[in-house]
Amino acid sequence: MTANIFSILNTAKLGLLAQQLAMEVTGNNIANVETPGYSRQEVRLTPNIPRNIAVGQLGTGVLVAGIERAHDQFLFEQSVGEGSRTGEFRVRQDIFAQLDILFNENLGRSLNDEFSAFFASLQDLSSNPGGLAERADLLAQAQSLSSVFNHLGSELFQIQRSIDFALVDEVTEINALAGEIAKLNEEIHGSEAGVLVANEQRDRRELLIKQLSEKIDITPLDEMDGQISITLGDGTPLILGEAAFQLSTALNGGNHSFREVLIDQGAAGPKNITAAIQGGTLRGYLDMRDRELAQVIGRLDLLAAGFTREFNRVHQQGFGLDGALASVNQSRAIIGANLRLAENTEFTHAQDIVDQTVQLSNIEDADLVKSAADLARLEQALQATLSSTARILQPTLLDFLR
Repeated sequence: MTANIFSILNTAKLGLLAQQLAMEVTGNNIANVETPGYSRQEVRLTPNIPRNIAVGQLGTGVLVAGIERAHDQFLFEQSVGEGSRTGEFRVRQDIFAQLDILFNENLGRSLNDEFSAFFASLQDLSSNPGGLAERADLLAQAQSLSSVFNHLGSELFQIQRSIDFALVDEVTEINALAGEIAKLNEEIHGSEAGVLVANEQRDRRELLIKQLSEKIDITPLDEMDGQISITLGDGTPLILGEAAFQLSTALNGGNHSFREVLIDQGAAGPKNITAAIQGGTLRGYLDMRDRELAQVIGRLDLLAAGFTREFNRVHQQGFGLDGALASVNQSRAIIGANLRLAENTEFTHAQDIVDQTVQLSNIEDADLVKSAADLARLEQALQATLSSTARILQPTLLDFLR
């Protein structure tokens, strides 16, 4: 009889202890409901070893088998896979927003307004070729148009430079995340002896991996000892167990001295992984700097160079008031196509545009009436070009999805 009383009391004690632990775990879940990366924990219960009696086996209570995370490995892998796209598109959206402000015709001066004012001045001068006021107004409009080109070119160049500096910051953050993940690998490996599971460290590690995936495309690989190794998209190791390989940047003289991304490979030396990066904020910055912005600058260069060349071709067909043919070499008003107004710019192709800087042929002696019809057609062509360029500069859903 005494043995039965002790058995009953022991069964009750085990049940109370198990439920007390379950309440503590529930309280911990409630306390961390707003903690980023925290996974809800659950107590896993298992029956105690039964004892044999004459009529069979009799249960002896309950035991706590462990505390587990409510974790879905499939969802984790999916979030890591989509993280690189999220980071890349966020960067593209931010840079396109800057371009939208820069080329917004409702904010300040715009190419469309400047071209309209320039051709309006030409129209006024063609009606009164000898008027000093009309000549002075055309010179002023030509200089204003040139300054807008210079301003746009300078602002685009500054955006590229800002992106280049942002790359350095992103690389620094990636190194910090990789170093912390490697440290957590070490802690988890040392803590999970036997059946223990380091739930909090695993939550923290997965949160850092998700953050890392938004900055660069990665592939996490689970190891048998509880650690996670991480490789880049091309298989280059970034984290191997407790070791993290550091990223760095270096100037590329073949790309206007912009920065490229390297990874340290120990005795093998640094490896250039710029072209191997396929996602994340790094890929977004690289694409916007080297492709999207470069295309915008190239279109702006072509617009300026094409306008100056075509304008002078038409203008040279006119005659001065003295009956002599107009000469570009006698020009006095600069309409320059030097977009950046920077002789020391690192853009090698900018010098080609600077070399194309031309002057309006002698406006004071030119009879523009003869070329008015050709200039009108040129204006229509330029307006169509501006409309097309504006559409190209506006980011669309297709821009973010390609």
